[in-house]
Amino acid sequence: MKNELHMDKSDGSLGIIELVVSIYLAAVAFFLVMSRKIAAPSFTAVVAGQFRRPYEGVLRDIRKDDGFCWVSPVPEYILSDRDNHSSLVVFENGVPLPTAHVNHGEIRLHGKGRYSHWGEFVYFSTTDNTSPLENGREYSVKEIRGAGNVSK
Repeated sequence: MKNELHMDKSDGSLGIIELVVSIYLAAVAFFLVMSRKIAAPSFTAVVAGQFRRPYEGVLRDIRKDDGFCWVSPVPEYILSDRDNHSSLVVFENGVPLPTAHVNHGEIRLHGKGRYSHWGEFVYFSTTDNTSPLENGREYSVKEIRGAGNVSK
């Protein structure tokens, strides 16, 4: 005998269960956003982001944060990890850094090309944990749409 899972949708019970679960999950998400337990980008920011040219630029005003972490400003209109929607990629001499959108503590502790885009700042480390102010490499960023939050 075969042990097969067979669900008969003829009575509509499975459809009702799916509907109830969907409504429940939507209510939980709404509660979490409204109580500011999780961040949600504004509707205007999401829509506006789709109609403007993707941002691309060289990181300037780089300053030391802590450990292996360095910080550089980027335009605040770019949706970030804080909004749970960053599509920003950091490059070292034109090559993408290997570990995207990680916890800032990991960047500070381990370095090795980890980065995060948080609000109007990029927190990053160089691939060999040297100073980006002294290693002679160029650090740049580019929005790559459609990839979503590449590490999540």
